Amino acid sequence: MARKLGPRDRANTAHMRAEGLFVGLGVVGVVACAEPSAHQRFDDEVAPILERRCLSPVCHGISDADVEADTVDPLRMLIRVDGRGRIRDLEAARRIAVAHINTLESPDHSGLLRKPLALEAGGSPHEGGHPFATRDHPEYRTLRAWVEAEPRGGEDASLDDLTPEQRHFHDRVQPVLRDRGCMVARCHGPLVMFGGLKFEPPIDGSSGGFSVAQTLTNYAQARANLALNGDGARSRLVTKPLPLDAGGVIHRGGNDVFFPHVGGGDPRDDEGIRAMIEWADLERAAQVGRDAPSAPSGIVFVRGPSQAHGFLDLDAFRPGSDVWHYPSLAPGATAVNLTASAHPDGPADVRDPAVSHDGRRVVFSMRRSEADCHNLYEIGLDGTGLEQLTHDTGELPGGGKVVNRWPVYGPGRKIYFASTRAGTVDETGHGIDVDLYELRDGEPVRITFTPTPELSPSFLATGEFRGVIAFTVIRRLGGRFEGPIFRFPPDRSTHHPQADYHPHHGRTAPGEVTWTLRELPDGRNVTVLFDRDNAWEGGALAVIERQMGPDIPRDPALVPSVPGFVHAVSMLDPEATVTGTSQGGLYRDPAPLPDGRVVVSHARGPIALEDPTAPPPDTGLFVLSLGNARDGTATLEALDPLVDEPGMADDQPAIVYVRPEEDDPHEYEWSPDEPTGLLHLAGGASVVVIGQNIQPLGPKPIPPGIHGLRVVLWSSPPSSDRRPIDPTRILNQDPASTWWSNGVHGPTISLVEAPLAPDASIYVSAPAGAPFRPQVIDADGFAVGQQIAFWFYLQGGWRLTAGAPLGLFGRLCAGCHGAIDGDPAHALPPLTERDTDVVSSASVTLSSHAAANPRRPLEPVALPIGGVLPEAFHFRRAFGPLLSRSCASSGCHAGRTPAGGLALEPTPTDYYDAAYEALQAFGEGSTGGKRYIDERGASAHGSFLIEQITGVERGAPRTVRAPCPPPDSGVPALTEDEVRALVRWIDLGAIYRVPGAEEP
Repeated sequence: MARKLGPRDRANTAHMRAEGLFVGLGVVGVVACAEPSAHQRFDDEVAPILERRCLSPVCHGISDADVEADTVDPLRMLIRVDGRGRIRDLEAARRIAVAHINTLESPDHSGLLRKPLALEAGGSPHEGGHPFATRDHPEYRTLRAWVEAEPRGGEDASLDDLTPEQRHFHDRVQPVLRDRGCMVARCHGPLVMFGGLKFEPPIDGSSGGFSVAQTLTNYAQARANLALNGDGARSRLVTKPLPLDAGGVIHRGGNDVFFPHVGGGDPRDDEGIRAMIEWADLERAAQVGRDAPSAPSGIVFVRGPSQAHGFLDLDAFRPGSDVWHYPSLAPGATAVNLTASAHPDGPADVRDPAVSHDGRRVVFSMRRSEADCHNLYEIGLDGTGLEQLTHDTGELPGGGKVVNRWPVYGPGRKIYFASTRAGTVDETGHGIDVDLYELRDGEPVRITFTPTPELSPSFLATGEFRGVIAFTVIRRLGGRFEGPIFRFPPDRSTHHPQADYHPHHGRTAPGEVTWTLRELPDGRNVTVLFDRDNAWEGGALAVIERQMGPDIPRDPALVPSVPGFVHAVSMLDPEATVTGTSQGGLYRDPAPLPDGRVVVSHARGPIALEDPTAPPPDTGLFVLSLGNARDGTATLEALDPLVDEPGMADDQPAIVYVRPEEDDPHEYEWSPDEPTGLLHLAGGASVVVIGQNIQPLGPKPIPPGIHGLRVVLWSSPPSSDRRPIDPTRILNQDPASTWWSNGVHGPTISLVEAPLAPDASIYVSAPAGAPFRPQVIDADGFAVGQQIAFWFYLQGGWRLTAGAPLGLFGRLCAGCHGAIDGDPAHALPPLTERDTDVVSSASVTLSSHAAANPRRPLEPVALPIGGVLPEAFHFRRAFGPLLSRSCASSGCHAGRTPAGGLALEPTPTDYYDAAYEALQAFGEGSTGGKRYIDERGASAHGSFLIEQITGVERGAPRTVRAPCPPPDSGVPALTEDEVRALVRWIDLGAIYRVPGAEEP
């Protein structure tokens, strides 16, 4: 049937006549009285609204140039328009619009209608604003009438398509979350900026309904907060809103308002709470089967002699240990040795057992003799079927064994572990680096590439970090020693909201080292805290609620710069300490049970934690029960003995329990075959201010003059470069010295320096599998602010976004790190509707997209992939001749009485040369504790040497009297390029030599 001509058609009739194509009025009259079709409504009524409201070049309109450049994201509603903003192809535009409507449930559920509708009227977040205040707006009614006329839409869905678990959520759980206020816009609704739980609110306000699409979104969000690997009653979704005395977990929104005590009743008997628990049980049964046991059947653990060794002493050999199976969670059962026949040639060192998800297999690390290496093995829970999984042998060049430790079963039936098999030195230059690996088809595949050892991994299964691996990272930047917990998804997939290598809990715990982090069913973490000199791998036991952000000391004089601050760390035993002599004894190796209790290895005090000559602690296994104080602090309620063999160490328990995998199946989004990845630094200033002060305390000053970025690459020196150094034979006797440095820094290379975009962002392509550190610099090439304290790396083909635009700091960062100016009132500023999509808008910057247009992506700055660059400075070759020419040849800084006591002659010393050692002297003059250069802070800005050469006061505490050499001395001064090279050298750590470089 012919279509009735609308205004658009009539406007073009003159042109049609000129071409002899005019359609006679008789034809029009045939259909003039017919009801307008959906097709006709779109052309005549909907298209003009879209052109007027939606199709500007920065919103949903695309030009011919966008199409030709192939920059159109097929997942976005993008419609082709001409230079006047008119739709070029009405039929194509209709197909695109139809993909965003719902004709099966209700037109009001359509994304096309909800996006422009105000949030309070049932709309959804929209970066383009909300032009329709209510559903009574004439244009809203026009769009709705068209949707009603369409036969089908791309958002059509039926409740009949839901699984039984999803239907239970829709019928019984989602209404509870709505009615109890969880979906309020600034709680867990569309305006939440952080927190890991973001719901789609109902269509018609507080009592409205949900579309199937909304239900599925909310289902996925809520399901991630169920304890599928534990007791459903301990799910985070259940415990967060409960009163603390009814088993609740501290909640920023309060714990006494959602399910309060009424008439003396137990809030856990509320119908809504029971519905959540029933849902958790249904989900667990769908994962593991209805016949799977719902409770643990026992534990496996290690029994052996207690021997002192540092937690970083990976070469320590503890023969006489085995994995044992204890088939109960009550005292009185008999333990069975599972690995007695696994080492027939004599006693072995057996450690680190982990139990498979089906509860049938145990993976562990074993070293059969002192000449052997720690390799991974797997055995059945009945002691049969022993299989060796890794096959490393021998010693690494330069000393040290290949070590494969801390295996853990992860999603996809894979095993992950930590290993030194890469054979490189860590960032201190004194230890072998430890990286994480995945056993893929029986072969180890490296998945971390930092020079900071990654140890004791475990998988998280709750909330936004479901399917993420967490581990201890040992960092020693400058004079600091830290052992915080980091995390990242090993599959590097956007399936995970936070897919980067990131601190899980910052360097704010009471101990230097956070060790053996394990997740409780409610999403909190239980862990052990101790300091670097610990001799027994144990200390104080703590619970961390990571969602509360970095912690601060418990000092009433300290005022947090974030509203509603709650301490994230709870020390469970006040008598147990992280260092010194612990009167409360020693705790180690927590293993959470599904019901929220914890099996832990414990020895009663007093114990000298750092004295390897003290009597060894006799650890046994105990079952610990947790409680809560009124302030939300976790407390130790009971400690009941379970297993203890006198005179032997019983430790490293793992629970035998059938549990689902920690993540759902999905595709990887990186490839080990790709040579590069993408780094998108969205905000240089925000990265600097957090690096200067990670805690929510005081102001975070923004350094002036931020201009560009220097990408600093770690050169990954081989273990053979770990040569012995005697500090007593060095002028300053610095104990941190290594073969390549009279200081704390290892060899790095400056890959590139590039200016930041006007919004302080930068977008670069960098080598995959290579650790690097971004260094913010000023226009003169000096590093600005405190060095970023950890290394990044990229997987092949992966895009890593770091930082946030400074204007979004209050919304994206201040909830954990506090306000930039230290005023709590300026953290979490009031949100506007334009702020509802700040996460995605933060990823569109002037460096990554032309004019910040999401459809105009820019090519990244390409960084070199291979080769040693000129910025990889060898001191004697690069600077020895310069200092001799401009500083020592005139006799100024030479001879028996050099000027200022600084001799810069390149006389060889035992490890370096005299000029280099003289510049490294400790004393007043530069920031960082040395006289001439700030080697500890790697800061040329704070180095007196640079001030003296240039005659310009910068950040060094010593005052410059005149430039050196004096302008009228006749001695050639260093050129601008030579000074710039010295600046880079200090900013890179002021090392003496680079790995692999020949001696000059």
